[in-house]
Amino acid sequence: MSRPELDSLFPYSRSEVATIAGVGVPTIKTLHAGKVLPKRARGTGNWRSYSAEDMLRTMLAKELLRVGLNVASIHSLFESIQAPTTPNAKPWAWLRSREARDAVACLVLSLGHRALSSATGTAHITTFDGAKQFLGQRTAIVIDVNSFIREIEERTGRPYDEEQAD
Repeated sequence: MSRPELDSLFPYSRSEVATIAGVGVPTIKTLHAGKVLPKRARGTGNWRSYSAEDMLRTMLAKELLRVGLNVASIHSLFESIQAPTTPNAKPWAWLRSREARDAVACLVLSLGHRALSSATGTAHITTFDGAKQFLGQRTAIVIDVNSFIREIEERTGRPYDEEQAD
């Protein structure tokens, strides 16, 4: 493959992901270097291919960078979300479900969650109802993941939940 193909699992180029996510190509390169975006084999024309999942990761990373996290922290945050341990937390793969859309999927960042005995922070994906308990707390940030998924669907013209998980 010399360029991403629309009928593949990774139909988008780096510049398309950058445009849709609202970041520059150097940010995408930094996210690769920081392992926030998984490395994929390059095509014969040295093109990298990306999925809607990569777009979502990029959009969330942009927001997390904005609130002060560094790239290494974002990588570990995404890794912890893959297999959640917090009560009511959902795994990353849940974002592809219809339930995630209906229940309004949110990413919650919380420092000193009351369910923990220490002041350790947590990050997890949950429903909007599950995130409500954090709203208004000075030590919590709630990010509406659904809005990012809707934007990806509108800008690409493809349903997010139809694509294969990476």
